[in-house]
Amino acid sequence: MDRSKFAVKTAEFYGGLVLMFLLLLVLNHFFPSVLPFGIYELFRFEFSWEVLKGIPWTLLFFGPVLTLVIRAFVKVDWAEKYDIQNNIVQDLWIAVKAGIFEEALHRWILFYYLIFAFLLRDIIINWLMTIPVVGSILALPWWAIACVVIVLNILAFFGYFIAVDKGTGCLWSTVGLILVIFVFFVDFAVILTLAKWWYVGVILPLVNFITLGKLSAQLFGYSWYVGAALVSSNWKFGEGHLYQGCLGFVYTWIIGMLMFWFTFNFGLPFAMLVHIVYDIIIRGIVYGSAIIQR
Repeated sequence: MDRSKFAVKTAEFYGGLVLMFLLLLVLNHFFPSVLPFGIYELFRFEFSWEVLKGIPWTLLFFGPVLTLVIRAFVKVDWAEKYDIQNNIVQDLWIAVKAGIFEEALHRWILFYYLIFAFLLRDIIINWLMTIPVVGSILALPWWAIACVVIVLNILAFFGYFIAVDKGTGCLWSTVGLILVIFVFFVDFAVILTLAKWWYVGVILPLVNFITLGKLSAQLFGYSWYVGAALVSSNWKFGEGHLYQGCLGFVYTWIIGMLMFWFTFNFGLPFAMLVHIVYDIIIRGIVYGSAIIQR
């Protein structure tokens, strides 16, 4: 187990967390109507057995069962066994810190921050649509947009070489430069439009299907960028565990969505507690298997 992979051990992680939180406070101060939740609203603590019964519990067992299977069939060398046994206290402390600060980052600060980021996308695309030619292009059918973009980029390719060619006159260099800038704005507008379509038309319905509709209120109950921010924040949570391999990414992504479910139903402190217990169980399995194999 490579402990250098744990972000919660690095000063950069905590420094970035503080900076993001301060930026979030500034954004919320100047644009208080953007967030559909209060800045500290998720820090409530609630509990209901009836609500808890609605969770797909089998998903919570995915990680521990997978760890048991891997540890049962994969033999580790003596050095790793020694490392696991002699660092169990450190690992448990890492589990506590990960449960607190990873949840604070992905289920709160980054989630809120990305809401502002996706809203900025809407602001930019609305501004670009005020440019008559750009608005006319985006109003075309998708196949026509693709054809226009291809033609414009070919023209911009030649326009770039005209603009940088020292032998070209000032007039044609200016025309080439204007063409390149115009095509850049068109491409940017198309990319932003495709980004929203990708989330609204593909990602959000797919995630809602995978999560059995348990988060449909959060994915679709607000503006589209709230659902997009939720999915993107959880994706970053999964990416942070890529050192565990593809399977590690998958079950981390699944657990991350469950943590969002806990956060919205019982509050962020409850999600932190579940995360801590979950990580302790995983580390307990790893420690136990090392003792048995030794």
